[in-house]
Amino acid sequence: MFLTLLKKYLMTSTRVFLLRAYGDFAIALNAITNSKDISKIEIIASKHLQPLFNSISEKINLSGLNIQFVDFGINSSLLNLFTNKNFLKFNTINQLFKIKKFLNLNTNTEVIDFIEQKNKLGLLQILLSHNFKYILEGHNIYKEWDLFLNNNIGNQITKKLNSGNKILILPDARLKKRNIPKSLLNHITTLLDNEGFIVDIAFFNKKNSINIQYTNFKELVELIETADFVIGCDSLPIHLCTLFNKPHFILYPKNGKMNFFTPYALENKYYCTFEQSFPKLLS
Repeated sequence: MFLTLLKKYLMTSTRVFLLRAYGDFAIALNAITNSKDISKIEIIASKHLQPLFNSISEKINLSGLNIQFVDFGINSSLLNLFTNKNFLKFNTINQLFKIKKFLNLNTNTEVIDFIEQKNKLGLLQILLSHNFKYILEGHNIYKEWDLFLNNNIGNQITKKLNSGNKILILPDARLKKRNIPKSLLNHITTLLDNEGFIVDIAFFNKKNSINIQYTNFKELVELIETADFVIGCDSLPIHLCTLFNKPHFILYPKNGKMNFFTPYALENKYYCTFEQSFPKLLS
């Protein structure tokens, strides 16, 4: 009996469906690439995440990942079923149909299927007639991925900040309420100038004579790579900082949750709300 169970465990692999937003994808990549047993993890990722993956893989060796990109009809940020805004749209049916078709064509009794979130798991299982397990319960996402993969990553960023360093500010987020306000940007820029830092501000698709513009993932990755330190909101660029071992600071709106805060930000207490006083980075 014991040998039968052991054999079944050794043969079982994990199939993870990544159907959420770009920031979630960056977090998942960071966790899975640090997994002790990466060979047992198969990633099924939505096709809309592939351009981000391609830009990251130009800088980081991701060849060890077993990843397949599938067109599930997700053309914005995440699976419609996971949202309140797009839940009742017609495309939701199309997305679910494509996932169901994939499952039917790729049945494997020796694989355990996971999706990222617990929320709406029951509804997804009913609509697809498929048994999924979940990874995230709604606590800190980095800690939950570590727990799922039996990792013990924590904070791996050790670089220190010095006067004269280049600081990049990335004010944009997918959710507009998380965008860093212009008045706060001006205030922080003045403070950093006074501390002797070289400050650049980069916006997504907003061109002017003063600030930098980036229009795609490749340009965003290049900006982060060439900076010494990044200030951003609770969004994709901050999670790319973790992937690229880049020191960073998180700004977020009042009453915002800390579930997506990085190990580096939490360990160094490098975060504050838009309303709180921005601290001196050199002490």
